[in-house]
Amino acid sequence: MAYATRTDIEALYGPSHLQTLVAADLDLDTAVASACSLASADIDTYLSIRYTLPLAIVPETIKGWCVDIACWRLAASIAQMSEEVRKRAERVFATLKDVAAGRANVPGLDGALTVTGTGEVSAGSDGGAAFSSRQRRWGGPGGGL
Repeated sequence: MAYATRTDIEALYGPSHLQTLVAADLDLDTAVASACSLASADIDTYLSIRYTLPLAIVPETIKGWCVDIACWRLAASIAQMSEEVRKRAERVFATLKDVAAGRANVPGLDGALTVTGTGEVSAGSDGGAAFSSRQRRWGGPGGGL
C-alpha cells in the first residue's frame, strides 16, 4: 500500500506540478502510482528499524514524506529536477535517517511497538508507561532496591 496518491500530490502542490515532473511520453497515472509505491518502500526501509510494518495508521507526516520522495523519483532527468524537489527529498531522507537511528520520532506513531537494533522489543504509551522485553535487574551490588 502506498502512503500517498496522485490526489495527495495535487492537493499539496497543485495539478500542474506533476506535468513539470513527468516526461511527456509516460502515462501520468502509471508513473505517479509507481513513484508513490517506490517512495513508500523507501520510507519502509527506514521505519522498519523502529516500527512494526505494515503501519496500522499512516500519519500525515508520512504522507507528506511520501509525496516529496515520489516527486523526486518522478523528476528522473536533470531537465525535470528542480532544486526545490531535490532539497525536499534530501530533507526527508535526512529525517528518515534520524528516525531509524532513534534521534527522531514519527508524530502519530508514538507508543507504537518498536524494535531496537539489539532486538529488544518495547512499547510505550501516551500516559508515560513503558514496557520492555529486557530482563529486569533488581538492586545493585549488595542487593536491595
